Amino acid sequence: MNTELSQYTEAIKADYSKWSDKANINPAMKREFEQSVGLDFGRKYVKIIVKGSVHSFVVLENTKKFAKGDILKAATFSSPSTNFARGNVFTLDESKVQWTGA
Repeated sequence: MNTELSQYTEAIKADYSKWSDKANINPAMKREFEQSVGLDFGRKYVKIIVKGSVHSFVVLENTKKFAKGDILKAATFSSPSTNFARGNVFTLDESKVQWTGA
């Protein structure tokens, strides 16, 4: 799971990099963004944090509704939106990952 989470965070950074190149963003801001991407492990979810905000949540264990690795949109800073998964880190399509959120 750590490898998949790493690939997911790298896909977030790559999407930001692609956008920032088109938008002529200052390289220092690009580095700041990349350094701000982090993980916060909880009991049920891993919270993906970007610049102090929640980007998304990843499910740690199978539940009745979600499979391990499912990517969920953030509803609040401390809880995900549980309507449906936006993808799965084990079958990640990096072309669909956006730096703005799940």
